[in-house]
Parts: sequence; C-alpha cells; structure tokens
Amino acid sequence: MIEFLPLVTGAIGGAASAGMFKGPIKTLEDLWYINYGYPSSEKAAKLRKLQEANVKKYADNIAEEISKIKPDKVHEPSLNIMGPALEASKYYIGTEEMRSMFSKLLASSMNEEKDLVLHNYFVEIIKQLSPVDAINLDIMNKVTTAPIAEIRVSSINGSGYQVAHTNFFPANSKTPNTNVVSASLDNLQRLGIVSISYDKSITTRNGINPYDDIEKNPILEMLNLSFEKTKEISTSQISWIKKYQDFDKAYIQKGIVELTQFGRNFCSICIS
Repeated sequence: MIEFLPLVTGAIGGAASAGMFKGPIKTLEDLWYINYGYPSSEKAAKLRKLQEANVKKYADNIAEEISKIKPDKVHEPSLNIMGPALEASKYYIGTEEMRSMFSKLLASSMNEEKDLVLHNYFVEIIKQLSPVDAINLDIMNKVTTAPIAEIRVSSINGSGYQVAHTNFFPANSKTPNTNVVSASLDNLQRLGIVSISYDKSITTRNGINPYDDIEKNPILEMLNLSFEKTKEISTSQISWIKKYQDFDKAYIQKGIVELTQFGRNFCSICIS
C-alpha cells in the first residue's frame, strides 16, 4: 500500500509544513486507490509485477514533484485534472518520459502557481505523445525556437523540386531514425504545440550559423553523389539509380520550428 504523505514530507525534510499537504494528499490517495489499488486477477503474474514496479516508480515521481511545491501554494487537487490524469496514466506509465509528464501534471493540479496555465486538455495531449515526442519537447522547451530544414532535390529541367526529407531536425541526436523524428514534429504541430515554417529562418549571429549541422549532414553529400553517378552509370545497370535520374542537385530549404503559446504553457506544466 502506497502512502504519499510520508513520501512528500520525507522529501521536503520537515513536519512543520506537513499539515499544509495533508488534505490534498488524502484526496490524491483516495483517487489513487480507485485507479491503482485493485490489480486485476486476470493479469499474468509477470505483467502484474512489472506494472507494480512501474506504479511504485510513478508514485515516487509524483511525490518528488509535489515536494517541490511551496507549502503555502498547495491546494486541493483540481479534480477535472487529477481524475482523468490518474485514469489515463495507468496505461502510459511504462516509460520514464510518460511517467514524468503525468507526474508533473498531477503535482501541478495541486499548485496555486500553476493554476493560470493549467488546462484539462493537457491530459489528452500526453495520451497522444510518444517517447520521441517527449524528447523533442524537452529540446524545444530549452530553446523555444530551433532550426529545421527540408532536404529538396531540384529537377534537371528546372521545372521544380521534390522533397526528399521534411522536418530534418538534427538537434534530436538521441533518435537515430530521422523519419521518426520528422513524424514526431508533424504530430506536435497537429496538437498545436509547435509551429513549423519553411518561409522564414534563423539568422546567423556572432558568426554562428544555426544551420551548420544541417548543411554538413552526410545525407546531402550522399544524394549529390547519387546524382553524379546517374551521369556515369546507365540506369539499366543499377535499378536504384532510376530514382534520381531526373534530378541533379540536393539542397536544404531552411525553416524554423517554434513552440506556440499553448505549447509553452504545456511545457511549463509537463516538461519543465
């Protein structure tokens, strides 16, 4: 059985302010046991053991976040946040990133300083995020504005271009698959957390080119080498060369990804 009050008072290191937390913590515990107190007997023992471990980590995360609240700013949890968050989070606490976001959201529902930016839709947003989304949000929360690019290939006859790769975002070095990163940014834009534009870019300041990592990426070199090969090798000899036979140059279209105001509010609650 998990009791939050000892966890929280232990984290803040004193009993003097424990009384400030007692009422809100009791509400949290009541809702906690409605959602987590009665594990289903149909679950396999191994899965139940794993879930119990995740629940314990989750409880520790929540207690840690609650302990950061100033005692005079603690209030009864906002039930329209805490109820749906506890209900939803039981399916998402298997990864550290998801546990962290739900823990911060639950603690924020008890924090007067967060009331103005707290939004009940944040529960639904977290449910639609992946661990890669969380990584990208962590990056954006630190900078709010970041360089992004499309890798385009121009046609030989000058009639236009095709996009070889969109939302190229090397700032996320933790995710090796650039297509997954690209899809993640699409999702964050769909949710209204970020905006992406290829009509504007970040200017060079103090001799630092914000697009340097993008321009030096080996993908550009690889594509341009492929175009050179099409001039030397018959497309009948190597089938994959056909993909590039109508193009002669790869280049980047600079762009910018920014947190929206709604995205900044979300990050201030669930990421910071």
